[in-house]
Amino acid sequence: MSKHLHIFTITLKNRSRYIKAMEQRIEGAEKKQRKMMSFLARAMQSPSFLYQLLKQRDTRVKELEDEATERGRGSFWL
Repeated sequence: MSKHLHIFTITLKNRSRYIKAMEQRIEGAEKKQRKMMSFLARAMQSPSFLYQLLKQRDTRVKELEDEATERGRGSFWL
């Protein structure tokens, strides 16, 4: 195999790998978009779903704040 043909073959393989990687990234982005659309459709159909989601978030934020406060006091005695 000539040197030029070998370089050409390697270049084609690299481009093929690059294209496959880009296709996978695009598929991942499309999957995320479908999941988001599904989530938004669900939220729009059920106002209580959105309310419950916000309530869970607020509860989790409060828990994290409480943990941070407790750690702050506890670290004083170490």
